[in-house]
Amino acid sequence: MESSELALYRGLGAVRNYGIMVLVALLILNGVALGTLNWLETNDIRSELASLAEKLPSPSAAKTEQVIVLPADIISFRVSKVERVGFYETKIEDMEYLAYGSADKNYVLMKSEDSIKHEVLNFAFALFALYLGEVVILLGWWLFVRTKVRELFEIM
Repeated sequence: MESSELALYRGLGAVRNYGIMVLVALLILNGVALGTLNWLETNDIRSELASLAEKLPSPSAAKTEQVIVLPADIISFRVSKVERVGFYETKIEDMEYLAYGSADKNYVLMKSEDSIKHEVLNFAFALFALYLGEVVILLGWWLFVRTKVRELFEIM
């Protein structure tokens, strides 16, 4: 009888360890999903800035004033010489921006990263709520299995 109780506790320990491994795997998957969303949103802004930079008119000495139409959340600067070419992050008055410097057109386009942060934060809250639900489900499953196994061994 002693060995069957020992086998019972070993089996329940194995089931508990399996549940813990599942929770760790789900936590890692949620972290990867959150990182992927952040990466995708940043690349979306980069592609938007690059496509808008391609549509900008080339600088002309004859035309000192040029009208360009950009979305409301894009900031544009025309400079005499672009010092930083390509994508970079910058900060203006405690606001972080993703900037794109176009050397051939002498423009710098900037877009705030607040939209990315807001969307990623909302997604993080949703993932956290799902993870808590998964923990509750696995804990309930563990308690159910433990109770049923103990009932079965008490009958025998």
